[in-house]
Amino acid sequence: MLPTAHIPVGVSTEKCLSWSPDGELAIAAGEEVYILLPRHNDTEPWTHVRIPANAFTNQEWPWQEQASFKDMAIGEEQAKVTVTAVAWSPSGLAKHRRSVLAVLTSNLLLSLWTSESDPADPESWERVLIVNDALLSRRLGTSQADSRLSQRVRSMAWAPTCEQHTDRETPFSKRKWGIFMMAITDDNNGIHFVTILSPVLGSSTFWDAQSFFYKKLPVEEKPVQRPSLLSLAMHEKHFVEDTFFADWTATSDIPIIYYSHRVQYQELMSLSLGPPLEASLRMTDILKCSSETGFAETSYVTVPVSPFHIVSLFTAQIRKKKEKYGIESNQGEDVVVKTWGIAYHKGLEAACITLHPSKLFEHTAPAEDSAIVLFDNGTDIESAEDKFPWQSPPEVDETGAQQRIFDTIFNGPQLRSLALSNLDLKIIYGAMYATMLTTDDQRARRFPAIKEALNLVGLRTGVDFSPEEPTMIDLQVAAPTPEPFFVEMVKRTNERRARAILDSDSSDTPLLDSCPICSAIHEPKAIIYFESVAEAYCPQKHPFDVLLPSYQFLSQVYRNNVRIVAASI
Repeated sequence: MLPTAHIPVGVSTEKCLSWSPDGELAIAAGEEVYILLPRHNDTEPWTHVRIPANAFTNQEWPWQEQASFKDMAIGEEQAKVTVTAVAWSPSGLAKHRRSVLAVLTSNLLLSLWTSESDPADPESWERVLIVNDALLSRRLGTSQADSRLSQRVRSMAWAPTCEQHTDRETPFSKRKWGIFMMAITDDNNGIHFVTILSPVLGSSTFWDAQSFFYKKLPVEEKPVQRPSLLSLAMHEKHFVEDTFFADWTATSDIPIIYYSHRVQYQELMSLSLGPPLEASLRMTDILKCSSETGFAETSYVTVPVSPFHIVSLFTAQIRKKKEKYGIESNQGEDVVVKTWGIAYHKGLEAACITLHPSKLFEHTAPAEDSAIVLFDNGTDIESAEDKFPWQSPPEVDETGAQQRIFDTIFNGPQLRSLALSNLDLKIIYGAMYATMLTTDDQRARRFPAIKEALNLVGLRTGVDFSPEEPTMIDLQVAAPTPEPFFVEMVKRTNERRARAILDSDSSDTPLLDSCPICSAIHEPKAIIYFESVAEAYCPQKHPFDVLLPSYQFLSQVYRNNVRIVAASI
């Protein structure tokens, strides 16, 4: 049985859980977002992070006149800003191919949060965008009341990225990881489709949201028997309560499901990449949700609409938690469980519950709030040694990773389209030697690409590669090179290249690293010579622990540290 997570916060909504593609679990907790970050290769599975989401600047949430009674939304007028929904975006929208967290609060503002550095540091998280402003772009020319209603967000959902929309071949493609799109429903029962633009992807110089489609949804209105003033006010408007996306179809369409007052609607969205980006919606089905099971089976996806679905998955764990709470609080069996939300991630299920006394008033302070997150990996066998997948060392395909790294470096069409810096040229030059250390059968096949890349380096720098010709002959041999011979060969080639640089009139050394200490005392051509995969010295014997770009590449490839090599590229 996977260990539970006890969190010292109160949960604020039944849509309180969201699991990112990287395994980060966000929990809507009052005026905060509580995040559980997976700790890899550690006995403790989680790092706990608390992010306050209730502080807005005047620019983000400007002061406004009080709305009329007809248009008033109680949540918008409240002093407290409670988190009502959280949702992670697909991978790739944030830096380092991470996800962005969408947070919907009771003031009906939808904001995007991301961490630019260490996610475990609460100070690194910041609100980068308020999406509401983008909802007005499709509502120009409407009345002031309609415009205000259209800016209030009732529900939101991220669309999964479509493989057919990705472009990873074009250098600096703005669609490297696909199109990041949200569906947002407003207080006017309209649905907006919005694309999120990120400076990380180069699609914009700043975080931005652009609405490219709007439609009024056909939500049914229920007649009220014997209406009172309160019932008339409450039933005058039926809001869309939740929105979901299914998976993309083979024809690049995507089903969208939304429901209101236990009536579920299904529409099929067709997307045209353009430019400009365009979409169309076609109604496919309307279903009544079952009151017994709490959810409706659709042709696309099972959409939970009731916490009863959670109880059936975690019955044994909930029973143990109730018994433990009854003993500790001296309540015995007089304990009631409130279930909140459920989330899925790669075969793992998470559910959030809270425990309360059932036969007396519960007096608690906010500091005493707590919740329990239960986990299930789909197995019925209980074991005290059950761990999360990230607690065990990952299996890394080092040979395959090396192949992909080299294929990326020696990609001729991509290199020709890039403006290569001196660091890029050193990495290409160092990668030529590093291929001799590989044991895969792609070494001989890769030789023409290596030669083409070096020719490109020669055109960019005017360097003559005659000192490297003996090395190029050895590159065509498929067998891996032993370490002593490899070190000696690179050292001889390095010396030939150094002599060629010293005999030239140029003071620039684009392919080899020069000693920064000697260069500071007017010896710009004080070249650092390759001694081994662990050390290097300049002519004045200044030591360097292979920290310079070209030698670092050789050392790390030799040691199969593929992560550092990939980061250096």
